Amino acid sequence: MKIKINKTGNEELDDLIKKLLVKEPSNRLSWDEYFNHPFFKIRTNILDILSKDFDNIELIGQGAYSLVYKGKIKNKNELRAIKVMDLKKIKSIFMNLYDEEEIEGHLKSCIEGFEKEYENMKICSENNANSVKCYDYFKTENYFVIIMELCDSNLDQLLMERIEKKK
Repeated sequence: MKIKINKTGNEELDDLIKKLLVKEPSNRLSWDEYFNHPFFKIRTNILDILSKDFDNIELIGQGAYSLVYKGKIKNKNELRAIKVMDLKKIKSIFMNLYDEEEIEGHLKSCIEGFEKEYENMKICSENNANSVKCYDYFKTENYFVIIMELCDSNLDQLLMERIEKKK
């Protein structure tokens, strides 16, 4: 009996799911095969990239297509927030929304939007002491990364309290 699964739009994830949904246990992936599967290699790739410039990298938040890490700049005692947008995840979301020939154009627009977001945040941080400082950004084939000031998590609570009072 063959199990029909919906495609996720991520080839590596589809392959992993297919290999996990095998009826005969002896034909399933071993632990080594599971953790060495390309789907997980993609996930560690960004940490390899970040570890060139940062120590003590720790995941502190996540969204639908992005992860936020905290990292200490190597040879300095400065912490940064590192927002990583996963372009493969975004592309897989687009696969459910657009025709195949439209996806690359939408992905390009999305990247341009991230660049504009960075530029706007940078301008705000230069002109307003209360804005989060943006230090840099870079992109790779699979990721768009913004390096910014790490804010104290207590500030989120203070902001929420002020918003509640002002309602």
